[in-house]
Formats: sequence, structure tokens, C-alpha cells
Amino acid sequence: MILVNPEANLPILQMSVLKSEDAKQHLRIGRALRALRNKNVAIVGSGFASFHNLNTMIPLRSASSDRRSEIREMSSEWSDALWKSLSVPKTEQKCEALEKWRHLPFAGTMHPPSRGDHMMQLFVTAGAAFDEEPVKYYKDEYLAVNILTYYWGDQGSS
Repeated sequence: MILVNPEANLPILQMSVLKSEDAKQHLRIGRALRALRNKNVAIVGSGFASFHNLNTMIPLRSASSDRRSEIREMSSEWSDALWKSLSVPKTEQKCEALEKWRHLPFAGTMHPPSRGDHMMQLFVTAGAAFDEEPVKYYKDEYLAVNILTYYWGDQGSS
């Protein structure tokens, strides 16, 4: 957070996510934290929601262009489906869509079964979003695979 606030005069409270991969529980945590946003408190989730499978990512460094292309296509399809779920404007319907995240295309490749801990922060922040508040994203790249960072609020651009 020092990059965001070099004066380091911003109080930070660290909170762990639950061990469970239950999106509904994490969305409820976000909803409970939502009121803090009205008090100018940022709800920040760190993770790697768009793609976090080290067993697939690390070998990409030496992978063939065909393999990189295959992973890029899977990642794009996953990200498109996740974006569609995140973009649902009404909180209740958005939560229903996100609760089915394990059924999105290539969910098991992007986040192996029982290793979806890097997705849970996204659900907390999605739950903290206000009704009809649009989701936005930053896009980075790792070995030709797009890595998306999602956020709600009026800062940045998509």
C-alpha cells in the first residue's frame, strides 16, 4: 500500500478469507463490510482471480508457442465468463452467478479443485460492491496470458 499512499498514514487491517471455497460465504462477508465504504474505507482483496495455477503457469516460461496459445485461449474464455458474472448489475443476481464459479469454462485449469483460495478475495470485494455499481478491471500480461484485476469504485480505467 506504500505505492498508493507513500506517507503510510493509512490504517490497514488484514483479514484472511475462509478456508472454504464457498463463494456464498465470502460474498456475505463482503456484504457485511459494504457499509464501511460509506466511511471512506477501501475493501481491498489481494489474489490472482483471473488465473492462479502455478503448475500450469511456471512451465509457460519454456512452453511451446502452441501451448502458450492454448493456455491463452482457455484463460480468455475463463475471463470472459467471469467478467459476465461480475458484470451483472443487481447484487442478488450477481451473487447467484458468482456462486456457480466452479462451473465456468476452465475453472479447474485456472484454479485447481480445492485450491481456489485466490478467488475468494474477489468474492469478498464483489460482495462489498454497491447495487448496480459497475465492475472495472486493470489488465496485465504474464507470458502472453492476460491477467485481470477487478475493482469497484471510481478510480482507474477499464
